[in-house]
Amino acid sequence: MTCASPNKKQEGGRGHNSMPKRAAFITTGQTPRDDIVPELRTMIGHSVDIVELGALDGLPPDDIAMLQPSDNEQLVTRLRTGAEAVVGKAWIKTQLQLLLDELTGEDFVFKLVLCTEQLGPLRSEGVLLEAHRLVNHGVEAIASNLSSLGVIVPLASQVDAINRRRRQGRRVITTHASPYMPGGLEEAAKTLRQADLIVMDCMGYTEAMRETVANASGRPVLLARRLVAAAVRQLL
Repeated sequence: MTCASPNKKQEGGRGHNSMPKRAAFITTGQTPRDDIVPELRTMIGHSVDIVELGALDGLPPDDIAMLQPSDNEQLVTRLRTGAEAVVGKAWIKTQLQLLLDELTGEDFVFKLVLCTEQLGPLRSEGVLLEAHRLVNHGVEAIASNLSSLGVIVPLASQVDAINRRRRQGRRVITTHASPYMPGGLEEAAKTLRQADLIVMDCMGYTEAMRETVANASGRPVLLARRLVAAAVRQLL
């Protein structure tokens, strides 16, 4: 199965004195990502024209339903309808690379892959930002002297991998709650009250969700999209 030509959605304001820079935001799901892009734009705080591309754009629901893999290869993402989809990491990586290849020669100040899962190396000309790298480095810089770390991920099948990735000589307490399914986030947060710091390790978690987790846990909370926005601001 191959992905249909991506649905490119461009949005953004025009600067008063000059044309804004262009950036490509690439999602593992379907565009438009109105659950991510508007909030990221506010966090970035700069005028930028954003072109959205999705690895599942153009695929009908029946084809997407066939992509669900074994537990240790699961990745959760969002469809255009707002529904959750669970797909295979290897298949998604291939589709992301195809989208990046299609952008060769385009005038983008950077390309941003909106996924905190480690999918393997991706190739692109120019500046390529991968959310998982930005989040991982940001968390380690902030939590370097902490003895415990709480992590929230979307799927139960992701817990073991996150524990290995985040351990770094510290105690890791991991729980799961999907950003695309109602309920569960507050209860998940309560299980992390003993952590020194909590990380919401998915680009689907919103600022409102971060506030819910902070209030329920009483702990400081890092939001993946905040860490990504902080890096993007340096390029605009």
